[in-house]
Amino acid sequence: MTTEAVEIAIASRELRKACVHEAGHLVVLQSFGGIGHARVWSAGADRGQDETAWRGACYTNAEPGTVKFPRWHRSKFGILRAPAKWKVYLGLAGLIAEAIADGETDADDVVERISFSFFMGEVSSSDAASIGERWRLHDVRRTMALLIERWNKVCFEAGNLEKSAKFAYSEDE
Repeated sequence: MTTEAVEIAIASRELRKACVHEAGHLVVLQSFGGIGHARVWSAGADRGQDETAWRGACYTNAEPGTVKFPRWHRSKFGILRAPAKWKVYLGLAGLIAEAIADGETDADDVVERISFSFFMGEVSSSDAASIGERWRLHDVRRTMALLIERWNKVCFEAGNLEKSAKFAYSEDE
């Protein structure tokens, strides 16, 4: 495989990872009745050697509990009552979605992976702020269960983000 082919393969994997990460945040936000949108974009040629080729963000337009949905709407779209720690779940969602996409199914292994990401400084400042310092195995299990239950939605949103990012990137060139 040529160096260029390897770089393309790495960038493609990084794009998918960024899309799944942001889709995880979005699905958890929507699951608790929040309204928002996610976006993934190219980091561009100016990125550092250790930086990823793609960046993303999930924007909250309305926090869970601030929009009153009729009962039929909550039922039809599976909107859950937002727990007090919904921001912790929202922050964990991207990291956990990445782990699920990589085939991780054990919550203890995911906790180790997240702890290592914090230790290595790989967790974004926005994710770290949402997660805080008091997250527990229970929080990971609850977020994992929610994402696994709604994995088709995560994949759908990630696919849309990937198409949008590729389109925007092709427009920039």
